[in-house]
Amino acid sequence: INAEYGIQILLKNPEDKDYGFIIPEIGGRQKYIRFLPQIVKVYDTHFKKPFKSNWNKQSWFAGDLTMEEAAEVLQNKPNGTFLIRFSKSPGCFACDYVRNGTLRHTRIT
Repeated sequence: INAEYGIQILLKNPEDKDYGFIIPEIGGRQKYIRFLPQIVKVYDTHFKKPFKSNWNKQSWFAGDLTMEEAAEVLQNKPNGTFLIRFSKSPGCFACDYVRNGTLRHTRIT
């Protein structure tokens, strides 16, 4: 099986010599690794670290609020008050804020 990154996975009997992973390297060489934990150990610096953030726990994040619900929350709030919520447009956020006493909305893409 050729994976997206060119790793060939040999799925045979574990007692068979050809059981494991063949990973192409620079210069046409190949590295044979028998067990998955060895791949992680050898290539751990190449794996991306997961993005860690706590933005969804911030007081300004309102989650699935609608525009109308955001308007209710921000009603009679001082200038500069804002919240971020999921937009109805897939993959986007929305920022609702008070400016000059007026509620405004903008999409964040």
